[in-house]
Amino acid sequence: MKTVLVVDDEEVVRLVVARMLKRLGYEVLTAADGSEAVETFSRQPDEISCVIVDLAMPGMDGQQTFTALRQIQPDACIVLASGLDEEEVTPRFAGFDFAGFIQKPFSIAILEQKLNDVLHLEPGVTTP
Repeated sequence: MKTVLVVDDEEVVRLVVARMLKRLGYEVLTAADGSEAVETFSRQPDEISCVIVDLAMPGMDGQQTFTALRQIQPDACIVLASGLDEEEVTPRFAGFDFAGFIQKPFSIAILEQKLNDVLHLEPGVTTP
């Protein structure tokens, strides 16, 4: 079973996304900010299949979190999440090799499709 780390400073967002991921068959870890995400990821980088990182967080923002996670594991699968659209976000990450982008709010179907894409899973697979 694959594990996804959800990083978002809004508790309700973490809970909803975690619930969606569990429904899709993933193990889920959560972090309330970038520092907590880096601490969690550093303890088990090989066990975390993907990290979904909110861009707008107080303290360590999404870009800083992305950079810190990649220092731990250069090929980490990181999906950026934001209320902004992809065209607004992508220029900030020019030269960064992020796995994907997901615009908030998103449905369980969009989340499933994005993870299938970035984790190279077959469509319709409910137990990764």
